[in-house]
Amino acid sequence: MKRALLVLVLAILFAGSACVAGDGLEGGNYWNAIEAKWGAAGDAVKTAYLLGILEGFHFMIDRADEPEGAPLFRRQDVERISSALDRLYTNPKNVKIPVVYALSIVNMQMRGVDTGTIERAIGEKRDFWDKARGE
Repeated sequence: MKRALLVLVLAILFAGSACVAGDGLEGGNYWNAIEAKWGAAGDAVKTAYLLGILEGFHFMIDRADEPEGAPLFRRQDVERISSALDRLYTNPKNVKIPVVYALSIVNMQMRGVDTGTIERAIGEKRDFWDKARGE
């Protein structure tokens, strides 16, 4: 248990420092490189990175009714999100979309939005980030 906690803490520190070191807009190349760089700990690093982003999104949630220390997200949900990002970033055209923005695509997929709408949203995000980065 202590070893798992230590790995998680180190992963959180890494994910946070990597985000600060960059422009905060790491995309699919960053996401895809996590497992290559961290090996067996790659899943823990991805989980920590996602939890940091997701907790940031939900910073203002009223959690007064939740028990002290209750997790904000269930492990299964984070694993589904991570797998969905893995699938999204298998397409080389999608790697330019920063993870934090790719989560809106994953959200649409998980809510069952039709494929045509999702494909249009992906195209819009690709176009936006091409222009934003001067490509």
